[in-house]
Amino acid sequence: MALITTSDNTAVPVSEKPSRSLSQLLGPGPQLSLHGRQSADRQRVETYVARQFQSVYGASINEFMPLFLSLGCNEQLSAVTGIRPVEEQPLFLEQYLDQPIEQEVVRVFETPANRLSVVEIGNLAATHRGSSQLLFVLLAATLHRAGFRWITFTATPQVRKTINRLGFELRIIDEAKPERLEQNVLKQWGSYYHTNPLVVAGDLNHAMQVIGAKRTLGGILALYCNQVDTLAAQIKYGVHHGQYRYAA
Repeated sequence: MALITTSDNTAVPVSEKPSRSLSQLLGPGPQLSLHGRQSADRQRVETYVARQFQSVYGASINEFMPLFLSLGCNEQLSAVTGIRPVEEQPLFLEQYLDQPIEQEVVRVFETPANRLSVVEIGNLAATHRGSSQLLFVLLAATLHRAGFRWITFTATPQVRKTINRLGFELRIIDEAKPERLEQNVLKQWGSYYHTNPLVVAGDLNHAMQVIGAKRTLGGILALYCNQVDTLAAQIKYGVHHGQYRYAA
């Protein structure tokens, strides 16, 4: 699920200019961090996400992705997103679909895709729009370097608009219909489904081409290159050792 805030198979229109607030965020140099289940800061990150969802949607979030990527300065979080490598386990968003996510990716992109190349993101929360854009640029680069090709998530109209401003292409897979969820789960999400969220997918290869073609985005990536490489290596290690599977 994504916070900031018609099922066809066309690309969502994109904008050429990233948000001005994205560039303004780079002055203090926000820290990019990875948080696994055993991370010392894990509880603080979960609390940040839960409070943001409660504030915006009246939601009561108590289940979280196995991995978080965050931006923050001076112990203050500004944006967070959860990450779940697909592997063989079911995804939360597959509850909305009639077939596995990799088959949906093949359908909307008309190109081969295997399950291990797909990653789901969710629990997306941000204090400022620019923070969410900066995080998404670094997220795309980190996941791409970790070996993933396809990124999938459930997005509100505001989330899609935020990402579109970066120039990233999203393909619509289906509506995220609330009736697909069990009632006890649905109640936790407050007014989230009133925004009519959609299940979408993006091609990380294309995202990296966009980043490389835009001076601002390329400059951002250059500043964070070492951090991105380090975190990508950590994600690859975690996938190899099965650290991101559902907890028993």
